[in-house]
Amino acid sequence: MSKKGETPKVQKSEAELQREKAERERKQRYEELEAAFKRAYELRREFIDKYTFANARANISEIVAFLVCMGLNDEINYTLPREDLDKLVCGGEPLGSSYEEIRDYIESVEAAKWLLAISWLLCDNEDLNCFDYYGRYEENENLNLIYEFLEDIGYEMSDDERELIDGTHPMFENV
Repeated sequence: MSKKGETPKVQKSEAELQREKAERERKQRYEELEAAFKRAYELRREFIDKYTFANARANISEIVAFLVCMGLNDEINYTLPREDLDKLVCGGEPLGSSYEEIRDYIESVEAAKWLLAISWLLCDNEDLNCFDYYGRYEENENLNLIYEFLEDIGYEMSDDERELIDGTHPMFENV
């Protein structure tokens, strides 16, 4: 019996309690996977950031092939993130916005590094992952192509990244 002014406590059924528990677990798994894929993105970004002009020049065919492949597969973003481009290619200095300013700057540096940074920025982002709403593994061909390209030009995928990409990561267990 409840006191005057108190709302009576509603007993939840066992099924409701199980659904709430399952939803909490789903959210936690989703957030953990999201964080793991964001860490993987940061590793890829760091690789591109530190990639040398000489290496980019030596791998120009691979860079162009990657860009063409992603374009043919309709996997290219339609805008370049300005701040990211400035950081990856200009050392954080803002690049001009006119054709002439950009052309002059590119002529003063190594264009292959530009092509690498632009190709990667057009195709990769921190939201790419291999899981669904429930945290179940789903193959992501776009992400596979990005990793194939990066490994082709010298990237070494961590064990954690490999497990995330192929669905063998422990976070995918029991889903």
